[in-house]
Amino acid sequence: MGRRICFLVCCCMVFCLADLFGQSTGKSWKDGFRVSYVQDRQLRKHGNHLNFVRLDLEWPEQLNGSTLQSLQSHLCKRLFQMEGASLHSACQQFLEDMGTPLETVPEDGSLKTYYVTCDLKEVAYDERGYVSLRAFRYVEPKDTSERATLYQQLITYDLLNERILTVADILSMRMLNDMELRVALMERLLYEAGISEISMENQTFSLDACLVNGGVMFGFTSGGEEGQHQELVILPLEEISPFLTKDAKRLLRGEMKAQKKKGVKGLESSVSEESIASLPDSMKIHTAVDEMPVFSFDGQGIAPYISTRMRLPEGMQSSGRVITTFVVEKDGTLSDFSILKPISPVVDRELVRVLRNMPAWQPGKLDGQPVRVRLVVPVSLQAG
Repeated sequence: MGRRICFLVCCCMVFCLADLFGQSTGKSWKDGFRVSYVQDRQLRKHGNHLNFVRLDLEWPEQLNGSTLQSLQSHLCKRLFQMEGASLHSACQQFLEDMGTPLETVPEDGSLKTYYVTCDLKEVAYDERGYVSLRAFRYVEPKDTSERATLYQQLITYDLLNERILTVADILSMRMLNDMELRVALMERLLYEAGISEISMENQTFSLDACLVNGGVMFGFTSGGEEGQHQELVILPLEEISPFLTKDAKRLLRGEMKAQKKKGVKGLESSVSEESIASLPDSMKIHTAVDEMPVFSFDGQGIAPYISTRMRLPEGMQSSGRVITTFVVEKDGTLSDFSILKPISPVVDRELVRVLRNMPAWQPGKLDGQPVRVRLVVPVSLQAG
């Protein structure tokens, strides 16, 4: 059961994108923080393949002032199986590769149907040194005679040294090389996952790991005559610490020495003022309008609406301040969600969920006409 939270919510219009993204001062919210939340469902046809595509992404575009180029490239390659430098370019190319968009399912019995899922979730973020993510790609054919393909990976990105940690960077060589310790770890993970009755004989295991606040998350796949099992288990730092590398323990304790950053200041934009001015009016996002967007639903403003709908797990520490930004479209619907100042992945995700499901706003207007407007909404949370 989730619990209700009391909120203090204020909504303000950002009049200058340079102030929002730090292009004039070199600083941004959270010294350069932006995680974009993308959800999309599309039907596409490529040759004789009919693809039902689902994207559900929490994509880090900027953390601690860094644009995370190596992480961005890694995610593009693993999730979309293509070289790319950014979420937007990779998504666009991926969807194009899935084929031509369709509005309805064609009546053609010769088509082969596939369900394609790309999922990326933020698992943990510590501004002192790392972010952890879970990447998941699954292609399931409707025809059961074909095998489904699955890729999943737990990823920890060292923000100080700008590198992706492998399992060998997290678990010590003692753990990796000692068969008895590895078997003991797998038995412990199976027990925590509630599948301890599975025999360890004739089993194959695939182990992955990432850092989380206060411990390590393990992802493992076990297989044998009983079938495949894919599980996620978190072990606390006090239990797993003897088997971690020194760097992993330093990152978890916030003791990794900060190295000189490579000078990325704010969120760089390759879009010039001239190119923005040349966009059709339907695509422009405004930051200064005559009438700002307004939300009202059954007499409720944005604060009471959010406070009556946001749910978090029992016992979760949720006090703090989160800043989100989104676009109010010309028809009043919301799009292009990002978190600029986080509290935690769970809280941030729940706030975006509530915003995404809001009824239509009264859109902003410029010269009497509805236009697309970007808002920044600071939300102060206090459990109650």
